[in-house]
Amino acid sequence: MRVGQDDRRVAYTKNALRSALIALLEDRRIGKVSVTDLCQKADINRTTFYAHYSNPGELLECMEREMLADILKFVERYEFADDAPSAHIKMARMFEYIRSNAALCRTLLGPNGNMSIHGVMSAIAEHPNIPRLRAEHSHDKETLDCILLYTVSGSIGVVRRWIESGLKKPAEDMAEMLLTLINHGSGAFT
Repeated sequence: MRVGQDDRRVAYTKNALRSALIALLEDRRIGKVSVTDLCQKADINRTTFYAHYSNPGELLECMEREMLADILKFVERYEFADDAPSAHIKMARMFEYIRSNAALCRTLLGPNGNMSIHGVMSAIAEHPNIPRLRAEHSHDKETLDCILLYTVSGSIGVVRRWIESGLKKPAEDMAEMLLTLINHGSGAFT
């Protein structure tokens, strides 16, 4: 029974640290967050912090890796040859994920986050599902790379804007808009 209690304590501690880091990154960069600040905000002692992480940057990197892994799970499920209704449902689920993790997404993708958009784009563009898209087109590799990076960076920009505007539009509407932009470009809205 002790193991279960320890697992809950570890989960509680890590969640408290993550919440504290998200709050601290609202007004400062990761380089300005000290272990002392983080421990005070999370209401834990330094020894407990160091039992899990070596510094605040490592905690942020862990949070980034987990978010990227979640995003890549969505990419794995997305087949580029999917019919429109299926793609819309999957994209709407992605926006629901973002809504349910809004504070984390706002922090990691915001000005005080450390998440490299280029790293995200590279990870998504190099995902095994992407070559299926490449095989369907006759463009050279460099042109396809540019198309993919444009699509991913534009998508990230749309997500950032949605978060910054307070997540007002429903996830389904955002999914429809983003899929229209991806498949038909901005000309579809003129």
